[in-house]
Amino acid sequence: MKNKKYFNMALVVAAIVALTGVTMASASFEGFRGKKAGGDVNFTPSAEKLAQMEERKADMEAHQAEMQTIMDSGDYNAWKAVVEAKQAGRVNVLDVINEDNFDKMIEMHNLKQAGDIEGAKAIAQELGFPDKGDRGMMGHGKRGGRGMNRHVQPEQN
Repeated sequence: MKNKKYFNMALVVAAIVALTGVTMASASFEGFRGKKAGGDVNFTPSAEKLAQMEERKADMEAHQAEMQTIMDSGDYNAWKAVVEAKQAGRVNVLDVINEDNFDKMIEMHNLKQAGDIEGAKAIAQELGFPDKGDRGMMGHGKRGGRGMNRHVQPEQN
């Protein structure tokens, strides 16, 4: 009888712990991407994002079809032209930064980290990095190429 009492008590405690965990996880998720962030809990992209995704998908499919045609034909010069066109405007950082101007790159990095984007852009131009327009420093996008963090905040319409 005594063992049954302890078993029932342990069962109730386990149920309370499980319920608390589920409640906290749900509340945490809502705070992460719900009303506080102004986002959609289902992570539904905006119509503009969907259009951009479709455009990128169409571009990628066209590029794949072009490359398949080139591979089927075995035309090295056509392949080289496509690869060079795709690489145009991209900079190998080792072609720009050397031991003599490394301190300038550190200064650019520190300005960017401090929030002085314009100052960092000025140094980037001085160093010879191409201007990427609204894509941000060195072409990494508005979030500076920080992996998945770029997906945390939803776009505000």
